Amino acid sequence: MFTIGNLECISWYYAISKLLCLAIDCGRLIPGNVYTSIHCTDEYHFPSKCHFSCTNGFGVLPGHSRVRTCDANGKWVGQEPLCRDITPPQYTQCPSLLVFYADKSTDVTKVNWQNPVHSDNAGLGSTSARLVQGPSPGSVVRVGEYMVVYQAWDSENNTASWRLS
Repeated sequence: MFTIGNLECISWYYAISKLLCLAIDCGRLIPGNVYTSIHCTDEYHFPSKCHFSCTNGFGVLPGHSRVRTCDANGKWVGQEPLCRDITPPQYTQCPSLLVFYADKSTDVTKVNWQNPVHSDNAGLGSTSARLVQGPSPGSVVRVGEYMVVYQAWDSENNTASWRLS
C-alpha cells in the first residue's frame, strides 16, 4: 500500500492489472451539540480542513481550536471544539418604579410587586434567578429608600442583574 497525492493506493487490484486508489477517509465529523456547525473543505477526506462555528450567542471556549484537519493517516488532528453559551440572561419585563405609602399613623408599610421576568438564549430551563439585595415582595418595611437587586444566571454561569432604587 502507498500514497499518491490524497489517494491511498493498493499496488495491484486482485487479478486485474490495474492500480486501485481510494481517497483517504477520516470519517464524518458530527457536531457535539445543536449549537455547533461544521464546514469542511473536502468533506471528510484528506487533506480536508473542517471549520467549527457556533450559533449566535454561543462561542468556542478560549484555548480550543476552531479547525480540525484530516491527515494522511486517516486521522483527525485537533481536539473537537464545543460551542458553549457565552451570553448572559436578559431581563425582559421589570417594574420601572416602586413607590409605597405608609398610613399616617405608622412608619411601616407592606411592599409588593411582580418579580422581574428574564429570558436566556439557551432556554429558561437552564436559568435561575433570585433577589440578592433589598426587601422581598410581601415584606413589611420602615419608611425609607431601598435598593432592590435581582440576579439571573444560566448553566454556564453567565449572569445578569436588574437594579431599582
